[in-house]
Amino acid sequence: MLPPAVLSVYLLFTRLILDRVMEFDVIALALSAVLGAASLLIAPIRRPWRTALAIVYVPLAVIACFWFVLGFVCATFGDCL
Repeated sequence: MLPPAVLSVYLLFTRLILDRVMEFDVIALALSAVLGAASLLIAPIRRPWRTALAIVYVPLAVIACFWFVLGFVCATFGDCL
């Protein structure tokens, strides 16, 4: 739940307050995926499992968040591809 929340706040802030600043969208996407992986790294499971889950999680989170961003921008701002 953390990556979509971070992206939603970022998208609302940059599109509404900063008037469509889109240069840092990729950085926000990566940061949200890393925050999600960081929450996995503090999970109460064995270290090899945490590391493996984090490695698998990051690319999957980036792909899921990419589609989330496209849908969010389309639904909220009407700026569809």
